[in-house]
Amino acid sequence: MKNTIKAIIFALMLVSVFPFTQMTYATTVIQITDLTVTPNSIDFSVDPSVAISYKTNTEAYVTLVISQGSKIVGTFVNGQYLGIGSHAYYWNGKYGSDTQVGKSGEKVDEGVYSFTIIATKLGGANEDIKTGTITVSGNTEDSDSGDFSITDVDLDQDTFDPEDDQEVEITFEINDDADVTIKIYDEDDDLVRELVNSDSYDQGENSETWDGEDDDGDIVSEGDYTYKIHADNGPEEDDADGIVTVEEGYDGGDSSEAPRVEDVLYLTKESFDSEDEETYLVFNVTASADIEVEITNLDDDSVETIYDKNNRPSGLQKIKWDSDDIEYGDYKYEITVKNSKGKDHCNGTIEVKEDEADNGAPNIYNDNIDIDDIPYSAKDGELSISFELEEDADTVTVEIRQDNKSIDKILDDEDLESGTHTAKWDGKNKGGKVAEEGVYEYRIIARNSDGTDTERGNFSVSKSTSTGSNSTSESCAGFKDIRESYKFCEAITWAKEAGVFTGYPDNSFKPYQPIRRSEILKVVLEAFEVNLIETNGGNSGFKDVKGSDWYVDYLATAITKGIVAGYDDKTFRPDELVTRVQALKIMLEAAKREFSLSIKGNDFAQPYIDIPAGKWYTRYAWMAKNNKLTDDENYFFPLNPMTRGEMADLLYRFHQEGLDQ
Repeated sequence: MKNTIKAIIFALMLVSVFPFTQMTYATTVIQITDLTVTPNSIDFSVDPSVAISYKTNTEAYVTLVISQGSKIVGTFVNGQYLGIGSHAYYWNGKYGSDTQVGKSGEKVDEGVYSFTIIATKLGGANEDIKTGTITVSGNTEDSDSGDFSITDVDLDQDTFDPEDDQEVEITFEINDDADVTIKIYDEDDDLVRELVNSDSYDQGENSETWDGEDDDGDIVSEGDYTYKIHADNGPEEDDADGIVTVEEGYDGGDSSEAPRVEDVLYLTKESFDSEDEETYLVFNVTASADIEVEITNLDDDSVETIYDKNNRPSGLQKIKWDSDDIEYGDYKYEITVKNSKGKDHCNGTIEVKEDEADNGAPNIYNDNIDIDDIPYSAKDGELSISFELEEDADTVTVEIRQDNKSIDKILDDEDLESGTHTAKWDGKNKGGKVAEEGVYEYRIIARNSDGTDTERGNFSVSKSTSTGSNSTSESCAGFKDIRESYKFCEAITWAKEAGVFTGYPDNSFKPYQPIRRSEILKVVLEAFEVNLIETNGGNSGFKDVKGSDWYVDYLATAITKGIVAGYDDKTFRPDELVTRVQALKIMLEAAKREFSLSIKGNDFAQPYIDIPAGKWYTRYAWMAKNNKLTDDENYFFPLNPMTRGEMADLLYRFHQEGLDQ
C-alpha cells in the first residue's frame, strides 16, 4: 500500500507545472519524528479539522497524500519547502483537486483514511516516509445543520488613502452558496456605501473592493468605517463586520512591493514551559508592513494576539511569546504581514508543556540565549548559553548541532551543582573553522544516578566578517551571502545587472532558496524583456490570486501568451515550488512565443541518465543538453526544486547561447 501511494506521489510530482538543478548537501539522514494526529477519530460536522503534526530534523521538500485504499483522496501538500522543526497540516475532511474517489471540494464519507508523508532532503540525497490513519465518524453535507457561516474575514490593509487611489479589499469565506450584502457605515452608524446588495456568491473565498467613495461618488472623510457583511443561503443567515480606517497621506508602509514572510527560520524553543521560559518566533519580512502574530488552539480558536504593530520595517523579526497563564498543550501560530501592495502569511505549531524531570533527575530549565545575541556572529565574541539545574548533576554536556550532527562540544561531561550555569561557544566547529551561516541547535544533557534530562533550543548564525578560515574571497555582485568563488557568481552578476534578480532588502541573494511559481514568471519575463499587461487589480480568474498581489501583471502576461496555465479548480497556486524540469519548460515556452524558438529533441532517446525517453519533458531536456543549459553533462535532476542560483544560471546560459534573439 505504502509503495503504491509513494509511486502515485512521484507521478504527481512529475506532472506538476515547474523545474530544478543539482545541489550539494551534507549527508544527514532526514527523519520525520513526533508524528501525531489530533483527533485521531473525527466528526467533521462537529470539529472543523484534524491536525497532522510532525517534525523534520533538517530542511526538506514535503508531500502529504490522504488516500482510501489504493485511491487518492487528495494531495494536500505537494513538494512544499519546509524548514527544520515542527509542522502541521489541517485537513477539513474534503476531497482534493486530484481525487480519484469523490468530487473535489465535497466532504468525504465516513470511514478509515490513510495518510502518507514523504520528506525529501534538499538535493534528493535521502528521504523519510511516515504513514498513519484517520477515522471519519461523521461528515454531513446537510445545509440545514445549523452551521452556515461567514469565516476568515480579512482586509488586505487596515488603513488606506483613497485620495492617493488606494483601495481596500475585503475577503471572506462562506461554506455554502448564498446571497451577500456588504455595506459601509461611518462612525455615526450612517450608511455610506452599499458595495453589493443580495448578489449571488459561490461557496468558498470571495472578495469585494471599496475605493473609499460614498454612494454619490465622493471620497469620504478621514476616520474609522465599519463594513458589515450579511449572507443568506435560504434556510440560514450569518453576519460579520470589522473596521477599516481612512487616513489622508497614508503610504501603506512606504513600500514599493508586497511583503513576504521569508525564511521562517526557527522557534528559539519549539517546546517550552510558559511558567518560567519563553520562546521567540524568528523570521524575515521582505518589505515594510503591518505585522500580526496570533496564537490559536488546534481548533483555530484565538488564544492570544502576541504582536500587532503597523508600519514595521523590513528585515529580521523576533517576536516573543511568554504567557504565564496558558494551559499546557499544543498551539498554532499564524504570522500575517501586509501593506498597500499585498499580504502574506505562514503558520506552524508550538508545544507548551511542564518542565519537570522524574525521580530526582537533574531537571534542566530556563535554558536560553539572549535574544539580542541572535543572529550570532563569531566576530562578536563568544555566544553564551544559560541554563539552570534543579538538582546536582554528575555529568553535563552542551553540544552545538546542525543537521542533527554534533559540530562542537562546549561542555563535555562536567560535574555541576544545582543552580545557574553558562556555557560559551566561540563560533567554531571541532576543526577550528568558523561556522557557516545557518540555523543551529544547542543541546544540553544532564545526568545523575536518578536519571537523565535533555533540553534543546535553536539560534541562527550570520555571516562572519572576521578574517577566519572561512573567508576565502570577496562578495559576488555585492550580495553579502555569495562569494566570488561561487560557481554561479558570473550568472548572478549578469542577472543583477540585467534587472532579472534584484536580491533582498538585507543585501542577500539566497542562491539556495527554491523559486516559486509566481517568482519564476517574473524572472523569465524580465530576462526576455517582455512588455507586461497591466491588470489594474485583476486576478486573471484565479480564486487564490488577489488583485493586490505583486505578481498579477506577470501572471496575466504569461496566461495571455500561453506560457503557463492554472489548475482545474481555478487556482494558480502561486506559492508552490517549481521543479527543474518545470522551470526549463516555462523558460523554453516563453522563448517559443517571444523569439519563435523551435523546441527540438528526440522523444525516443534519453538525453540524461535521469531523464527517460518518451516523457512529456524529454524534448525540453534535449534542448538543455544540446545547448549546454546546465553544468552537468550526465544528470539533470528533474524533480529537484529549482533554486534562485540555478535559475540565474539557466537564464544566463540561454542568453550566452544567443537563444533570446
